[in-house]
Amino acid sequence: MRHEPMSPAGTRWKRSSRCNSSTCVEVLITSQAVHLRDSQRQHDVLSVTRSDWAQFVSAVHLSQAVDSMRIADSAGKVHVGSRTGDGSLVFARGDWDVFLEGVQIGEFGL
Repeated sequence: MRHEPMSPAGTRWKRSSRCNSSTCVEVLITSQAVHLRDSQRQHDVLSVTRSDWAQFVSAVHLSQAVDSMRIADSAGKVHVGSRTGDGSLVFARGDWDVFLEGVQIGEFGL
């Protein structure tokens, strides 16, 4: 897990249009990587390769198992990590589900 990356000019963190609360999964897509964070803990950032992100989005669209990222559900929390093991984040199950709805309708493609 790293601290917040610098946002290149013209880019910004994005939330799903389905998120109606102050606690959301946020995504920043850059030319180098894709970064995720919890809107309530903005300095904790998980970065994944663009390739792993593309595989994740495809798997969600096809309702297939995700193997490009480590995702585990436990006691109402979702633990998300990079495939390489470089950190992880924890999201509330409801926040993650709202984020997945956004992925399914195409809000977070490359």
